[in-house]
Amino acid sequence: MTNKKRKILKVISAVLSVALSITLTLCLVTTTLLSVGRDYLTSQEFNSMIDSTDLATMKFTYNGEKITLEKFVKDYVTEKIEDYIRNNPLSNYTNFLFPLFDSITDFTVDKALSSEYINTTVKGEVHSIIDYFLHSNVNEAKERIENGITLENNVALNPDNAPTYEERIKAEVKIAVFKYIEEETGKSCDEIIVLLSEKNISNLKTISFVLFALLILASIPTFPSTFLFLDFVFIGFKGQIYSCIVDFKEHFAGNEDLISYELIKPLTDAYTPYADRAYNIGMIFSALYVVSLIIMYVIKKKKQ
Repeated sequence: MTNKKRKILKVISAVLSVALSITLTLCLVTTTLLSVGRDYLTSQEFNSMIDSTDLATMKFTYNGEKITLEKFVKDYVTEKIEDYIRNNPLSNYTNFLFPLFDSITDFTVDKALSSEYINTTVKGEVHSIIDYFLHSNVNEAKERIENGITLENNVALNPDNAPTYEERIKAEVKIAVFKYIEEETGKSCDEIIVLLSEKNISNLKTISFVLFALLILASIPTFPSTFLFLDFVFIGFKGQIYSCIVDFKEHFAGNEDLISYELIKPLTDAYTPYADRAYNIGMIFSALYVVSLIIMYVIKKKKQ
């Protein structure tokens, strides 16, 4: 092979290696964020935190203002229940046909307005929601995305289909939490189901492995730069993970009392060891690159 062809090959190798390094870094970051996130949501730590936290007193942002979960649920559920009663075709006849109707309704609403009831209900719905995100049928979620089905027109989640008032209250709470999650993440619930699915994470891991192998092969003509590209991948991985952690802290700066901060903070802490481990691996590849250059220099000197 002539020198010109060797130079062209090295240029092509370098360009491909850079592209593969960037792609691999992003793929590893995405895989880690989703994989560790799924593990966290299924962990005993997360479940225990939900069970031990007084969710009713925790705050979140609604219409630009902080509001406790208790007040939000009171206002939201009361409004929905009242709308349901007003729009009930029998509303004009309930006093006549069902003398106990009003007392039953008041009893149900009073329970909904109870802090203890809100706390218990929300905890149950949070566990139910996490189970919904992690174990729903992924193909059905994809179909809903393709068909444009949202929270508002998803029949399975429609509170109007609840058989009892208590079930309706739970359904309203679930919808409220779903909407909050969608607003915070910028993703629909079905998109979250697809992203967090075991199949999606498994596919991302496979893609990462393939990209890693391709990077090794593509960078062979520029050896020992192979070590440098791998160093870039792992150092870049650390940078991206820490960037996500910093963005999280900046997003909630001064709002550490929000429920989303309390629930997600342990997850961001779980990412740190992966970033630090990647940095150490990157340093090893960096050292191998330097050692390889020295060895090649010594060999070249001996030949001369």
